[in-house]
Amino acid sequence: MKEKKKKWITILVGLFIIAIMVSSILSLNSDNGGKIKVNDYKFAQTNKGYLTYKDGIPILVINNPLELKDFEVDKNALDVSNKEKLYLSIDSQMNLELRNAIQQVYVQTIVLAANTEEKSNEFNIPYKTCKDAKENEGIIMLISSEENNINLKPDCLEIKGNSDYFLKVFEKLKLVSEGIL
Repeated sequence: MKEKKKKWITILVGLFIIAIMVSSILSLNSDNGGKIKVNDYKFAQTNKGYLTYKDGIPILVINNPLELKDFEVDKNALDVSNKEKLYLSIDSQMNLELRNAIQQVYVQTIVLAANTEEKSNEFNIPYKTCKDAKENEGIIMLISSEENNINLKPDCLEIKGNSDYFLKVFEKLKLVSEGIL
């Protein structure tokens, strides 16, 4: 009797595992599973973010593209991208996702700088603020703050907020520059 019960439990556990495997395969191959459509672009949700393709080139964003669509950023913030030299002036360490998002928006070489003399000395990098911006040298200033704010100045883009806000700004600008949003 015990052997029959043990066999029966083994069969049930085996069927349960097979059912889980089959359902996971079906959900991976389903056409709408994790897909978001934004302006004729389909974004697939992956473990690294939301992925779409434009002209065969992958575009990955961490934030939901539908949220980014409604996220307000002046597209004129892209104007600093036409400078020969671009400084990214920060007051703290940046995470990898933010670095990648910035590099996807601005393709020219970006020189890391500090926006305070104290941080300049601490990180051993140049000290740059919007006052240092020139016709051929743009500045992007990221200032840690409780408030979220973007100020466009001649040859300078000043963004106040936290790292999540910064990431949303640059991901939105990437999608705008690609013509997706």
